[in-house]
Amino acid sequence: MPTIRDLSEYTGLAFGTVSKYLNGGNVRPENRAVLDEAVAKLNYRVNYAARALKSRRSYTIGVVLPASALAGTGAMLTALDRTLAGHGYSTILCAYAQNAPERDKLRLLSGNVDGIVILPNAICADEIRALCGELPVVVLDCVFPGAAYDSVLTDYMGTAYRAAEYLFARQHPRIGAILGAHNAYAAEELRTGFLRAHIDYQLNMDASLLVSCACDYAQGHQAFFQLCEKERPPTAVLAADAMLTMGAEAAASEKGMRLMQDIDIIGVDGANAHRIPGRRVPLFELPSETIGATTAQMLLERLNGGTDLAPRVRRIKAELRMPDLQTAQ
Repeated sequence: MPTIRDLSEYTGLAFGTVSKYLNGGNVRPENRAVLDEAVAKLNYRVNYAARALKSRRSYTIGVVLPASALAGTGAMLTALDRTLAGHGYSTILCAYAQNAPERDKLRLLSGNVDGIVILPNAICADEIRALCGELPVVVLDCVFPGAAYDSVLTDYMGTAYRAAEYLFARQHPRIGAILGAHNAYAAEELRTGFLRAHIDYQLNMDASLLVSCACDYAQGHQAFFQLCEKERPPTAVLAADAMLTMGAEAAASEKGMRLMQDIDIIGVDGANAHRIPGRRVPLFELPSETIGATTAQMLLERLNGGTDLAPRVRRIKAELRMPDLQTAQ
């Protein structure tokens, strides 16, 4: 099996340069190209056991997500994994269900990884600290006040506000909302943004038009019918998840409603639904790749000596994607 020294002799590059390259460090582009070719030519394979023994690191990052979020996090996970892989780290994903709390997954991972990325639901900062000790942790879509953890937030509050603004501009003062989220923090952000828009525009918000449910197609379908059965139904609906949006859209079609004429629906997309051909509703696209890359970068900064940094919060904004107007008719 070829060694680092073999790579050094084959390429004529210094041992330190080869070592830096193999450990994900920065090397000159021309040296990287030479080493890429040499690794393929010599069929070099990293001895992860030896590297871990020498560095006392596993070069593995644990990712803990609710199972309900998996359908919408593919792009985020890909960007996270790609960014970490560029620095020599791999990821291991653990999904938890509502009846199998995330603390069990953290207990499983904490002794075997160098850092944690978590989208929390029922766990608190003290429990994370007790389970993870001094491991660097980046929290998704949640902030633990006073805790020494970095957070990467989707701007749900701003997204709900902008969605309400869009519908106000289309002359809809009476708007329903199907609010589904994967944790309580995100759900409250959505609700707060929606309410704030009504206050700022001096419009009354009917609390009976807010429906909270799980993030799936059937729930979106059912919630839309529930809103339509109100004595004074809304003329527009915000659906705060891609699956909820598709469920609401199908329900409107079943009721014979014409989108952007009889009813307006605007959605929030974390699953790249805006790329589906024939999409008929506007969607706020969550920048999943940016979220993944930002999360990885914050974690790498901690792993590379940034342990004394104050806790940081990055809030990532969504972008409005309009449908093909001919398709929406």
